[in-house]
Amino acid sequence: MKLTEKFRQSWHGIYYYFASDSGVKFAMTCKDAAEQVDVGISKTLMGRFQFLLHISLCQGCKNYLSLTDALKKAIKNIVSKNERPVRLEQLNNDLLAKHYGKNHVK
Repeated sequence: MKLTEKFRQSWHGIYYYFASDSGVKFAMTCKDAAEQVDVGISKTLMGRFQFLLHISLCQGCKNYLSLTDALKKAIKNIVSKNERPVRLEQLNNDLLAKHYGKNHVK
């Protein structure tokens, strides 16, 4: 186990030991964090802070974020060699609209 993982595990235990019910709710759920990873991190300052707090507490969500970022970079490198950037953006928007509704499209 890496030092950062040990720190995150300790921080998780300390936070949830001392946090009130509202503090637990403020740290958001893994489902909420995963949605932000998939759709895009909140544009509000408070939303970003909540996301970063959750990522600092949850090793699983940190791993998901890292994996998703690596996959996005790999796909972008592979596909961008064959597609125009405007076309890729349109495909991305179409997928977001299809799976998350029109309110998540940038």
